[in-house]
Amino acid sequence: MPFDPAKPASSTNASSAEMRAQLNALHTDIQSRALQSTLNSSIATTAVNPAGIQTFAELNITFVDANDQQLAAKIDELIMAVRRP
Repeated sequence: MPFDPAKPASSTNASSAEMRAQLNALHTDIQSRALQSTLNSSIATTAVNPAGIQTFAELNITFVDANDQQLAAKIDELIMAVRRP
């Protein structure tokens, strides 16, 4: 029995068999959506891992102006945040 969000109907007595069937159907639906292999294949088709982009720190680039150095540090943080392990 597929999950039916209309069950149990309002103001009706709930049957344990009906509730069990609903919960089992919901569990099956969730499991079919959350397969690890599906997740892995979805991730594999996303943008290429930006591991090849070097940070300013990795390139040993520093700036004299403090504001420029802060900006470079924030860019480095962004690069590190989007890298996948």
